Amino acid sequence: MVLMAAREVMDGAEVFEPDWDEIGADPPSYVEDWKPATGS
Repeated sequence: MVLMAAREVMDGAEVFEPDWDEIGADPPSYVEDWKPATGS
């Protein structure tokens, strides 16, 4: 029952898959982009 409810909540959610090579090349820039995108 819980698993089914979790699937319903996630239905239509976009899965974020970061490009770790890009992030590793310039972490401060990535963090600065992340803040406005997430409201952090």
